[in-house]
Amino acid sequence: MMKKIMLFILLAPLILTAGELQDVFENPPESAKPRGYWVWPHGNFDYEAIKHDLREFKAKGLGGVDVFDLGITDPGDVIPAGPAFMSPEQVDGIAFALTEAKKLGLKMGLIVSSSWNAGASWTPPEQAAMNLVASMDTVQGPIRYQKTLPFPALPDSFYKSYGTFALHVPKEKNGLPRYYQDIATLIIPLDESGVVVNREQIKIVDGSAVDIELAEGEWLMLRAVCTNFGQMLWVPSDNSHGLSIDHFSKQAVTDHFKTIINRLQARVGPLNETSLERFYLASYESNAEIIWTPTLSDEFYARNGYRIEPFIPALFGVIIEDKNITERFLYDFRKTTSDVFVDNLYRNARDICHDYGLKICSEAGGPGAPLHDVPTEDLLALGALDVMRGEFWVDKKDRLKPDGFEELQIVKGIASAAHIYGHTIVEMEAFTSHDNWRQSPAALKPFADRAFCEGMNRVVYHTMSHNLPEAGKPGWSFGAGTHVNTNTTWWDMSNAWHQYITRCSAMLQQGQFVADACFYYGHDIPNFTQPKHARPGLGHGYDYDDINTEVLLMADVQDGRIVLPGGMSYPVLILPEDERMDLAVIKKIRDLLFAGATIIGLKPSRIYGLADYQQQEEELREIAENLWGRGHRTNLDKKIGAGRLAVGTSAREILLGMGIGPDAECLNAPSANVFDYIHRQTENADIYFVRNTTADPITIDVRFRIVDKQPELWDPVSGTIDQCAIFIQEKDGIRVPLNLDPNGSLFVIFKESPIPTHIVNVRFQGTQIFPSQTASASRFDAKVRHHNIEFTAESPGDYEIELNNGNSFSLTNSPADTIVIGGPWDVSFPHGWEARQQQKFARLISWTESDDPGTRAFSGTATYRTSLSLSEEQMVDRRFLLDLGQVIELAQVYLNGHDLGISNFAPHQFDVTDVLRAGDNFLVVKVTNTWLNRLIEDDKRPENERLTHTNLTRGPTSATAWREAKPRPSGLLGPVRIMSR
Repeated sequence: MMKKIMLFILLAPLILTAGELQDVFENPPESAKPRGYWVWPHGNFDYEAIKHDLREFKAKGLGGVDVFDLGITDPGDVIPAGPAFMSPEQVDGIAFALTEAKKLGLKMGLIVSSSWNAGASWTPPEQAAMNLVASMDTVQGPIRYQKTLPFPALPDSFYKSYGTFALHVPKEKNGLPRYYQDIATLIIPLDESGVVVNREQIKIVDGSAVDIELAEGEWLMLRAVCTNFGQMLWVPSDNSHGLSIDHFSKQAVTDHFKTIINRLQARVGPLNETSLERFYLASYESNAEIIWTPTLSDEFYARNGYRIEPFIPALFGVIIEDKNITERFLYDFRKTTSDVFVDNLYRNARDICHDYGLKICSEAGGPGAPLHDVPTEDLLALGALDVMRGEFWVDKKDRLKPDGFEELQIVKGIASAAHIYGHTIVEMEAFTSHDNWRQSPAALKPFADRAFCEGMNRVVYHTMSHNLPEAGKPGWSFGAGTHVNTNTTWWDMSNAWHQYITRCSAMLQQGQFVADACFYYGHDIPNFTQPKHARPGLGHGYDYDDINTEVLLMADVQDGRIVLPGGMSYPVLILPEDERMDLAVIKKIRDLLFAGATIIGLKPSRIYGLADYQQQEEELREIAENLWGRGHRTNLDKKIGAGRLAVGTSAREILLGMGIGPDAECLNAPSANVFDYIHRQTENADIYFVRNTTADPITIDVRFRIVDKQPELWDPVSGTIDQCAIFIQEKDGIRVPLNLDPNGSLFVIFKESPIPTHIVNVRFQGTQIFPSQTASASRFDAKVRHHNIEFTAESPGDYEIELNNGNSFSLTNSPADTIVIGGPWDVSFPHGWEARQQQKFARLISWTESDDPGTRAFSGTATYRTSLSLSEEQMVDRRFLLDLGQVIELAQVYLNGHDLGISNFAPHQFDVTDVLRAGDNFLVVKVTNTWLNRLIEDDKRPENERLTHTNLTRGPTSATAWREAKPRPSGLLGPVRIMSR
């Protein structure tokens, strides 16, 4: 126990914090409340269940949900097929949900397809996802070639890293696709190595029939056809199967969105007068071999200034003239498909939504390759949206891309996009998992906190099933997702968890993100940002954004900082290690340098594409030589105009040389990796969110790059605000000792305020523990209470304390008195779940250790009751802390008729000084575990003997049966103690 020792030092009254920011913390806005994917399993819904779900969502602190029509696994064939997506019956259900949500003030979203990739039963083949295919015939001339090139063979399946999937091409009776378009038939001369020596010699003929005299040499006949492969929706509800739309076709996207809007608006009236706020477009996961759309040839010409047809062979592996020319064309092709994708899908969908007073939300930031062949750059696609949504998983941390980064932690790039495009909300599809029915708030918190430190500021639970009465408990749910819904065992105690998420989100929506470096990630296609990491050359203690070409070209310089239209600014810009650069970009870099920017990076020598590349490269090299000088420079530090260009000097060295030290630096931890942070800044305050990345408690000194401001500690778990009374202003910032619980988190707020008397030095048993170069093995703290400094320390012994005014004090901390509440405990279990309803525990044990089979398999909430007696003498001049010890998973506590609250995270402690009394005290602890143990037991039984019912018959992961899983210890394990000093 941390003993409190009062230093009776009268301090001048202070306003604790800026009123607006405190109000945000204590009364978070609706925009910060978590949301969820409200899955309607196989399209099924129930009107009373809709009302129940929505009322529960509101009561527990959610801000809204996205209606999500989805097919889910059903090995037992127990889930009936519900209404088809956007059928009149389903539209009735959606209309009912929107009406009920409006009564409650919930903001609603609607997915634009049954499952994902966008598409529907009404998608015609001519608007379905397209690819380019070719039939090829190689002949040796001289010869008269008279032949009709056959229709190209079409694949019947496609492969992704997680499986092989069937394709279903809609075909006519003659076996040909119902829709196709001949793009070009090419007659191509090849040299001995199979290379097209001169693309001007390629002949293009109409139709597929060829009749031509060929000269001596090798010739390739190629018929290129655009057709759809029959890419279906991924997991639609039973009555909602259909083709995925052509995401590159403006007409296909427009018709799809207008169909949904027209059907819905005909039923509910103007959409902007309902609770519907947004349409949700899921991540792009289509099969993408050679992307095509019927208008692509003309789009390519309009965007690049040359015809694509002579280069089509390059898409099938043929070298056109040489590798340089071929690679340049392939870049132009990739960039064109990327731009068409962003324009015709995301920007078009956004404009349509705006016409009806709605927003568009999408996971446009990936994941990209190798998981999904997303043919774009994430920042550009995200910049086209109203609400940028990413995702992170909780059971895929070891799933790495070839570059070593996690492929399913899609947060930092989304945050960078929001920052550079001037958006506030950074939304995450959160806690995706195959770890079914065994996650608790304590298990989820480390993943949430990591995402917060990467920039997330609104959670969307993946998933929240719509719970139908016939489904039983835990009910029907999608197999990939952490199941946070009204059937979750801990739902009735979930308020505190949602409040934690909301407080953190609200604070991280305030002000502007603080970054010290801006990394331009070039203009290659595809291009995706990586999860947050210590960037080479920058290291720990500095944060950053990635920036793309579109935004870089809008940048300006003010007072030596690179400034973006959305408000972000950076002291330094780092260029990619790539010899290629757009001509427009090097001109912009020149302008920024002359305006006063500091830029680090190597000299470019090439442009990316083919069009007019020789003239453009000549101009680029001339500019590059004027900036970097002649030759290849590995070391350079040069003043250019009012700016500075550097090569061979790290961003960290540059920043330190500019007088910009680390923004938040852990000074005495064994590793910099134990600490993570994010910093936002308002006009009146600096907001740091910090987290302990380990499962052990830590006490560390952290220096924040702040001068002459008062630190405050805002606890997002408890909602308490304290004025910090122990810190020291150093040359590089304010040093503060932080006590962080296992996987703990905290807001450290600095505001403009007169600096009061405070502690600047602490010695324990003669050894200095603050400031210190080694982490303290024992906790200590100091806060302002009632205009006095309250010093607390965990370890008994002698402390010497020095104040900033030069005064010193010696204090002795005596050992804590501890009363162990060992038992007996009266424990009650609810009726109907086989556990003996009334039990007496002589000592605290896990339910899995009980001699009662029903208790060993129990999932749900049990209630513990006991009492203890205190004498008048024990109550005198003491403070009391109730410590529950180990709790699995979470607890709600009552003492003497007072609700002490819900505890999700260790340590499970409550200050009970004002609640304990002399005489008898009555303690009630309600403890909830997860569904895991009951599902394990029921999987061993015939269906008619089970108490639980779920479509997820394998678990807790899809690779194992429930019966193969190990039961998890559960209950109040203690030791439960009252500690006093």
